[in-house]
Amino acid sequence: MAEEEQVEPPKPSKLGGILTIVNLAVTGLIAFKVMTFKPVAPAPVAAAAAPVVDEDFDPDAPGPIQQFEEPFVVNLNEPRGGRFLKMKVAFELSHPKYVEEFEKAQRLIRDEMLRYLSSLTVAETMGEEAKMNIQKSIVARVDNILGGREGRPRVQRVYFEEFVVQ
Repeated sequence: MAEEEQVEPPKPSKLGGILTIVNLAVTGLIAFKVMTFKPVAPAPVAAAAAPVVDEDFDPDAPGPIQQFEEPFVVNLNEPRGGRFLKMKVAFELSHPKYVEEFEKAQRLIRDEMLRYLSSLTVAETMGEEAKMNIQKSIVARVDNILGGREGRPRVQRVYFEEFVVQ
């Protein structure tokens, strides 16, 4: 009879034991970090109620005046049409440092003014109160374009130099 070869089972390698120990150590470290993790507290939010005041801003001091050479002429938003507004305005800025920003943004300002003024009706242009509302709206719109915000306006006032509704 032929002799059968006996195959010896493989001997466990030392590398397998080391890998098992390393695996257990890393798993334990990760579990420890997860269990002891403390989230970072969010940074305290600054009080939004108090507006930031620009130290250079003095609402009573006159600022530089900027204006457009050409008046604004728009058709008013009337059902029968045929009514228009011709208006020339001057913008008083709150500080000389905003003059360059105003000059760079003149196209945007003119576009915004034309769109706003053409949305008005004849009734919205008549009387002192209506004109004051128009001035407030223009200040807010142009100030928004120039990046002004509460407590730090870029446009202080708007002056009508010409205001004709026909």
